[in-house]
Amino acid sequence: MDRFEDCKMKCLSNCSCLAYTYVNNIGCLVWYKELFDNQQYPSLGEDLYIRLAYSELGEGKPRKLIANLTSSCLTKAWILSYIWLYGSRVCNGWDIF
Repeated sequence: MDRFEDCKMKCLSNCSCLAYTYVNNIGCLVWYKELFDNQQYPSLGEDLYIRLAYSELGEGKPRKLIANLTSSCLTKAWILSYIWLYGSRVCNGWDIF
């Protein structure tokens, strides 16, 4: 197992673990009480993995998000198609209706 997976398992096996990250040349960092860190790193940063209870994720949110994005994209495509069709008819001198 790699070091990141070891760090992940260390956090997931402890109910008090709130978050974890793995930083090269430093190692595994795990938070148990507060998500507070006063370290400054010279790089752009690392991914922080925060543990959430299933109840905090909310039921059905991914489906609602996908449905909203799909309907929004379809609406925009319809409007752009209408504008393009209307514009090409006006520019070419065709009857609009």
